[in-house]
Amino acid sequence: MAMIAGLQIFNVIIFITFFLMVFIPLCFLQAHLSKKANKWLGLIIPFVKIFISLLFIMFAYLSMASNLDDPRSLQHPIRTILFMGGIFNIPTIVYLIIYFVCRSKIKQKGEIEKMQIRDL
Repeated sequence: MAMIAGLQIFNVIIFITFFLMVFIPLCFLQAHLSKKANKWLGLIIPFVKIFISLLFIMFAYLSMASNLDDPRSLQHPIRTILFMGGIFNIPTIVYLIIYFVCRSKIKQKGEIEKMQIRDL
């Protein structure tokens, strides 16, 4: 029994490590894209992440619907779908926060430049 718990902890550690190895560089890439003059570049990663999360939710729903013979399989499909949607979109929310923070800094910098030009 202790061996199984040890393997589960090890799997969680591996998952978190892999997630962070992908998530942190994507945060830096998101910040870099958000600082570009073209405002649509900063929305690429959040849109792709939303699309991927919708695919995961769709596959989860289809796998629950395929087990119609088992009465326990569809006990709470809406709760499961909402939970998965929330979990898979946490990084999307982080990417959107990075986008809006970077865009507000660019907008503020542009307004300061306009004021300096008017003062001259």
